[in-house]
Amino acid sequence: MFKTKTITILALLTALSIVLTRLLSIRISIGGVEGIRIGFGDYPIILTGIIFGPILGGIVGIISDIVGYFISPMGPYMPHFTFTSALKGIIPGLLSFYLFINKKKLINIIFIFAITKLITSTIIIYFINLLFKLPLYVLIPPRIISLLIEVPVYTIITYPLLLQLKNIFNISTEN
Repeated sequence: MFKTKTITILALLTALSIVLTRLLSIRISIGGVEGIRIGFGDYPIILTGIIFGPILGGIVGIISDIVGYFISPMGPYMPHFTFTSALKGIIPGLLSFYLFINKKKLINIIFIFAITKLITSTIIIYFINLLFKLPLYVLIPPRIISLLIEVPVYTIITYPLLLQLKNIFNISTEN
């Protein structure tokens, strides 16, 4: 069973993801669906995966997407996007807990964010193209720009944060 502290932190990260995604991001509709979202709603999901592992990261991703959809829908509900949101917590959890064996070096943090954003952005582009027939030349450039912005920003925020949280969550950091 999970401790009350863990459940509380997961709920806060879920709520933070919903607020950053649905309320504090710029959403641009293309062809009646959300084609571009500029914001930092993925960050709490990825951070959950890094700190708590792939299962809890995936759960936070799923809950964030479903609850967020009901709070602020844009277009029909698509389980494809919930799956992608789950991957935003699963991938960094797998990389963090199994590939880097909980060693949070700066280069590892950069790699975790870059791989997670690259894989999930590619899947989102595929789903939007498949479901809504939006051309790739419209979908790819904004994703590349967001990747180039988000990975450094996420890393700049996360590395010092993990150094501060290492005793609370038993995180191993090495320079």
